[in-house]
Amino acid sequence: MENKQQTAITFLIEQIDKLEEEDGYLDIDKFFWLKQDALQMEREQIENAYWDGGQDVPINENRCAEYYEQTYGTPKSR
Repeated sequence: MENKQQTAITFLIEQIDKLEEEDGYLDIDKFFWLKQDALQMEREQIENAYWDGGQDVPINENRCAEYYEQTYGTPKSR
């Protein structure tokens, strides 16, 4: 199985859920640092996507969806 990256929002949600399970509540200080980590991760992902897009200009909109699935996998439905 390929090693997929994790989106910033998926990271943040998983970490919040993990903290709530461990502590029974969400500590505001821990949340602040998680938020900062997720924002940094998002910035890096956007910069990388911009760079990758310059290297592989999509011919059609389906290529954008393929890029997402190759990089992050298929989104889980709720």
